[in-house]
Amino acid sequence: MFHLNWQDTMKTTMKFNGLIILTLLGLAGPAQAQLSLNAALDSALQLRLGLVIARNGAEMARLQNNPGMAGMLPFVSLGSGIGLSGTSIDQQFSNGTVIRRDGVQVNTANTNLGASWTLFDGMRMFVMRDRLQVLENLGEQGVFAETVRIATSTRLAFHGAAREQTVLAYMQKQLALSKALAELAEQRSLTGTVAAVEAMRAQTAAQAWDAQVAQQEGRLREAREALAFEMTVPAARLTAALEYDTLLPPQTPIETWTAAMERNPDVQVSKMNFELAALQVREWESQRWPQLRTGTGFNYNTNRNSDGFFLVNQSFGFNGSLNLSWNIFNGGVVRNQIKVAGLQRDNMALGVTEMRRSLESDIRQAWIRLETARQVYRQTAKALATAVQAREVTEARYRAGAALLLELNEALRNEIDLQMALADALLRLRLAETELGALTGG
Repeated sequence: MFHLNWQDTMKTTMKFNGLIILTLLGLAGPAQAQLSLNAALDSALQLRLGLVIARNGAEMARLQNNPGMAGMLPFVSLGSGIGLSGTSIDQQFSNGTVIRRDGVQVNTANTNLGASWTLFDGMRMFVMRDRLQVLENLGEQGVFAETVRIATSTRLAFHGAAREQTVLAYMQKQLALSKALAELAEQRSLTGTVAAVEAMRAQTAAQAWDAQVAQQEGRLREAREALAFEMTVPAARLTAALEYDTLLPPQTPIETWTAAMERNPDVQVSKMNFELAALQVREWESQRWPQLRTGTGFNYNTNRNSDGFFLVNQSFGFNGSLNLSWNIFNGGVVRNQIKVAGLQRDNMALGVTEMRRSLESDIRQAWIRLETARQVYRQTAKALATAVQAREVTEARYRAGAALLLELNEALRNEIDLQMALADALLRLRLAETELGALTGG
């Protein structure tokens, strides 16, 4: 079981950046001859673009989470303007004065500084601030979910490549043994100790192993390609042998795994979506209350005419306002929207419950696979140890001329089958362990 925190991971990968890259690419000298799982994870978590995108999304949500975005702070604006126009005027006054002019220039100027502040909006601004906090938490959860996803896919690729590497090493060992036996059979055939067909059978077995080794080398290259993709490094430079741990993980009760499922990224996201739905209900309920807003400002206006009754018209001063509005009736829209939001909230709650139930079932199935693989691995390891002894005894008898090649081939085939079964059991164990870690947000 593993547990990852994206902030701690970021610090660690930045700290050991140079050492990790040298280790992964096999450039740090003889001491760095093997690639460990932790090094593969460090590379994937450092270089994958999906994690960078998730971090950027979390940062955007964090920047938006402030009182201003929630409408808690006043809004202050400054405006200014000037105008110039030419016009004709025709003014007639009650005292008999008449003014008629063409081409009159009019210059206007105005400046205003204003501030508005919502004092009360049915607590909607506080609901919005809570919503922004949940959205920020969702952004951070997105980083964590992407971290778990990348770590899981990297682990699966590493274990798959390690399995192919283990099988290849065993096949190469069997190929060397088969060639040695073929040479021995050839010598005995030349001396007349065994029939020529015996040497031909030994040579055929060696050739068959040669073909299987070539096929397995291709599988290993393919698995390394997949691992290099997860690590975001060139496959051609990923030449270090994989450091594969064959120790069995400690037995952990199923209750420990199911209790840890609350860390699952999907569960966390579902819970946050439920919080958002509950806040939506509160937001609609706030519209039942009156809205109280205040405003203040300073205005300056001037108007200058080149001709006319008023040559200069100027005004300036402070102003203030206090506005109260209350939506008494709007056709039942608010009432119905509250009901709709309530149903959405209830659906979210039911979704969280159903997700927990489904997740617990998945955890139990993965745990059964883990325990089954553990038991199969132990039993297969014991059987393989016996098969190796049997093959060694049969091989010694064959070299001494007391056993037939048919007997040795049967012993080899039994050992081969058990070796493959052991590699597959270990792979299934690692896959189940990785799956449990992903399901529990590890």
